Amino acid sequence: MYIRRCPDCGANLDPGETCDCKRKGSPHANEIDPEDKTATSYPHTVIIPPSRKDCKRNVLRDIRLKKSVPPKEIVETIRALYPGFDKTLLSKCEHTEKYGIEPCRRAADAVLEKYSPEELERERHRRNGCHRLKHQISCRVDAATHARLHEQIQLDGFASVQEWLTYIVDRYLASTAGKGEVDVRHD
Repeated sequence: MYIRRCPDCGANLDPGETCDCKRKGSPHANEIDPEDKTATSYPHTVIIPPSRKDCKRNVLRDIRLKKSVPPKEIVETIRALYPGFDKTLLSKCEHTEKYGIEPCRRAADAVLEKYSPEELERERHRRNGCHRLKHQISCRVDAATHARLHEQIQLDGFASVQEWLTYIVDRYLASTAGKGEVDVRHD
C-alpha cells in the first residue's frame, strides 16, 4: 500500500495530490481555517460541551450498569435490528453528552424489552401520555403576546394556562349550546 504524508501538517495524501496546507496557507483538516467565517472559527467563540443534564436519560448505560449486562450482549441485541451497530457505537451512545449520539427508540426498546420489560412498560405508558385529558389544543403567538397573556392569566387568578384555557373552552361551548349545528369556519 502506498501512503504519502504531507511533511508540514501530516495529512495522508493520494499519489500526485497536493496538500491543502500548501494551497492558500490552509490548515490541516483538523485545524480551524482563519479564513472560514463560520461561528466556530472565530477566535472569541467558545464551544461549551453539554452536560449530562442537557441530554435525556441514557437508557443503554442505565440498563448495562443496573443489570450488569456485558456491553457485548447489548451490542448483539441491537445488531439483530441494525447490523452495523458495534461496540464503538455503543460507547458513543452511552456518552451522548460527549458525542451527541443517541440510540433510536426501536434500539432502546429492544434492549429494554430483553433486560427490563417492566421499565419498557412504564416507558410506553409515559409515551402514550399519562394525562387524564388526552386531547390538546394549541396555537403559536409571538413572544410579547405570550408574556402579556401569561401575566394576565396570573392576574385573573388562574393557576396555569391549562386551567385558563379549559375555562375559556367550557365558556365558549356553553355559549354556543342550543344554537343548532356547530358552525365550522375556514378563514
